Amino acid sequence: MLHRAPTLACIVLLGSLSGCASQAPASLATRPPATGCTTPPPACPAEARRMRIQGTVVVSGAVEPDGTISSVQVTQSSGNALLDDAGVEAVRSTACAPFNDPKTGKATRVPFSRPFTFSIDGPAQTLVAVQPSLPPATLAYAERIRQRVRPNIVVDEVPPANIFAVVKVLLGPDGSVLRTELEKSSGVRSYDAAVLKAIERSDPLPLPEPGQKGTRTVRLTFTPT
Repeated sequence: MLHRAPTLACIVLLGSLSGCASQAPASLATRPPATGCTTPPPACPAEARRMRIQGTVVVSGAVEPDGTISSVQVTQSSGNALLDDAGVEAVRSTACAPFNDPKTGKATRVPFSRPFTFSIDGPAQTLVAVQPSLPPATLAYAERIRQRVRPNIVVDEVPPANIFAVVKVLLGPDGSVLRTELEKSSGVRSYDAAVLKAIERSDPLPLPEPGQKGTRTVRLTFTPT
């Protein structure tokens, strides 16, 4: 049976709720944001679990043009150094694809922040969307791409919700798709192929603004949910 996957191509970062009652396995994957960023679940410190400490820490950082994470710091402390350190480590472990400025087509530095709530008896992984510090025009352009491509993604089976694919697309002056390249596989070949095919079906893609001269390279991130 064919399924049309409700895929997102927008720029979003996620915060998470981590249970201190029981530590989630290190291999457990969180649902990645559509930015092309994924963060391993923050490990609740054993000492914090033993002392039944809970709280929320907000950690900020920046995605550099090469996708690395820098400037990681606590912007709002939980009141406990153990929880603060766990949040900082989670952000430092975040992996991101570079962000492209829709106007210049060049990779750009993007600041962001993430809240981590450690609850004694709460669920191990509850995700809450948090908007990064991105220009409204960038978010609006991502939404236009999402609306264009989303209806054209057709898969034989519903893929796992915690995967994402990053595709680099070369656009012509009129928005025509000149070339697509899978920059980061979702790990599911059928889903990767469906995304690439959907982009071809969506040709031409919207441009950030009319009157573009020359070609433009954009990176798009897609998740099944």
